[in-house]
Amino acid sequence: MASQRNLLGRWLFSTLVTGTMLGAGLMFLLDPMLGRGRRARLLEKGVKARHRTMSHAHKAVRHLRNRSKGMVARLRPAHIRKVVLRARTA
Repeated sequence: MASQRNLLGRWLFSTLVTGTMLGAGLMFLLDPMLGRGRRARLLEKGVKARHRTMSHAHKAVRHLRNRSKGMVARLRPAHIRKVVLRARTA
């Protein structure tokens, strides 16, 4: 019984803290004087983060593609590699 009351108290406290933080964040963003600039800055940061993430993802894909091509090339028999090298230098 006491543990249920303790859990309920913790839940109420965490709900109160979460609601307070959410309300403060909304007040910060919806402020009539400075809110527009804050929202614009937040949007810019989001766009920059998305571009950076996409850039890193493209680099990772390119790296994996190049590594897989190299591994496939190493699996070829040696005589085929020599023929390809001769053809490239000729």
